[in-house]
Amino acid sequence: MKKILVIDDQKSYLAKIKDILEKSIPECKVLTTQSGSEGILIARNEQPDTILLDIVMPEMDGYEVCEKLKSNEQ
Repeated sequence: MKKILVIDDQKSYLAKIKDILEKSIPECKVLTTQSGSEGILIARNEQPDTILLDIVMPEMDGYEVCEKLKSNEQ
């Protein structure tokens, strides 16, 4: 089963995006989190096929999350 990870600090955005993806791609598992650091952990454990990443987040911005994800060879 394909997996999509959505990382966004706005809970309402996550809910809308998840709903749209699940309706559009029912054979895909949609994972969500509001935290960049949690997103990194989920990505390492779940190995999603696609990551949708917000750039403006309080704890760790999307660029930093992207750098950390890309630094891992997996």
